[in-house]
Formats: sequence, structure tokens, C-alpha cells
Amino acid sequence: MLRIMVVGYPRSGTTLIAQHIAASLGIVCFPETHFFSSYFSGSLLHDVKTRVVRNNNISWTNFQKIFGSYSRKGRMISFDVAKASRNFFEFLDLVVDGLDGYSGWLEKTPAHIEYCEEIIESCKDIIVIGVIRKPSDAISSYLHVTSEFPAEWGGKKSFKYASERWVRYCEIIIRCQNYPTFVPVRYEEFVRNPAQIISRVADKLSLSLENSGYPDFPVYGFEKWKNNNGNVVSNRASKADLMLSESELIFCHERLDKVYGLTQSLL
Repeated sequence: MLRIMVVGYPRSGTTLIAQHIAASLGIVCFPETHFFSSYFSGSLLHDVKTRVVRNNNISWTNFQKIFGSYSRKGRMISFDVAKASRNFFEFLDLVVDGLDGYSGWLEKTPAHIEYCEEIIESCKDIIVIGVIRKPSDAISSYLHVTSEFPAEWGGKKSFKYASERWVRYCEIIIRCQNYPTFVPVRYEEFVRNPAQIISRVADKLSLSLENSGYPDFPVYGFEKWKNNNGNVVSNRASKADLMLSESELIFCHERLDKVYGLTQSLL
């Protein structure tokens, strides 16, 4: 079964790219599960039951068979990244097995980039696509959405927090570029030519494309900030000039653009 994860900095086009790739390969595209961050925080029982089990009509008994025992607070009794990865992927396999016409799945949770090195090391057949976007655009979009939807995004974020997180995620992508099953994708290149980037992703991974053209962009009710995802392909103006101060823009262009330049290009 084909297994793909899409990870990256929030507001970097991960949803857009994930849905295009899933449609092109003819595989299931799951909503964000936040599995690994939930696993660490102890909220896995609630989060996965809500995001995956309920949304896909999967038997809760089957979920418990795969993931085993919980404490009274819903926390996994033990944690091992390799075992957790295998169990999680087995569970998603089970979901797809119950659907007609699909031979694989794609799971997109941007924050899973925090664990992708361990995931790749422990599960050799998983394909991970790391999405990276130019710092000024990614950071300003992230600051904007956390300002507009603070309750859903864990509060309004500062430039310092957002820029440090961007650097950390970019460094992970740079470290992972040598893994044969890891593919870095620059958002700006994807926007300019989605078909060409998807074709090169498929070629690098020896995959066959089943469909072409633009997919539909379903938006879940709790993700109001994604209402314009289908329009991202047209190069609209960035929020950088509105959200960032002059000194912050200079920092992005003089310091962070150099880090972005270390990521691999598919063109």
C-alpha cells in the first residue's frame, strides 16, 4: 500500500500540495490527524477518535486493537516512535482497506515534521514530502492566521516565535534531503507549475500518475482559514508588507532567505 506523509511549516501550502498529489495518484487524502503531537501530549484518544475514526466511520474496537491500552486520562501507557509509527500507519491502512478504489493514502499534518526523521528511520516504506515556503511569506501568513483565529491556533504568535519555528522546520527539511524517500517541495515552484512538480515528485519516487488537472478543495467546518485554498494557485500578493515591520522584513531577506536557499529545488 502506498503511504505518503506531507509535512512542513504551517501556512506553507501543505494542504494545496497534499490534495493535488493525492488526486494525481488516486489515493485517499486524510484530514489532519495531529497523531504524534497528540501522542506526546496525552490527548491521542480524543483527537484521533474525533479526526479519523468518526470522520471515516471506523470501528472504535478496531482502533483499540491496533493501539492497545490507555490510562484513565487517555494517555498511551508507553511510547516508542518506531512502534507508534507502524501502528499508526497500520490503522490508516485499515481505513483505506474499507474504501473502494483506493490503493494508498496521504496524511498531511504540518507539525509531523518534528518527528519525520524518526519516522523515516523506523518505517522504510513511508514517503515524506516536506513543503518549504519563502520565509517572509510563510511567517507573515502564519502570523495573520494566528491573529485572526487565535483560539484555533493556540493564541496569537510573535515574530520571534514564528521565525524560530520556520528555521527549525527548514533545518529538518535540509537534514532529511538525503533520505531516498524524502522529497522537498518549494511552494513557490509548485505554484508556478503544479503539474511539473507533481510529475517530478512521481518520477523521483517511481510512482505512476493516474489523474491530471486540479482537484476539488474540501474545507472542513473548523478550518475557516482554508476557504480560499483553491485560489492559491493564482499568484496573489503576499501578506508580508502588511504583517511584518521593516526590520522583520530585512531579517527575513538578509538572514532567513539564506537558509531557504539550502533546500533542494525540483526544477
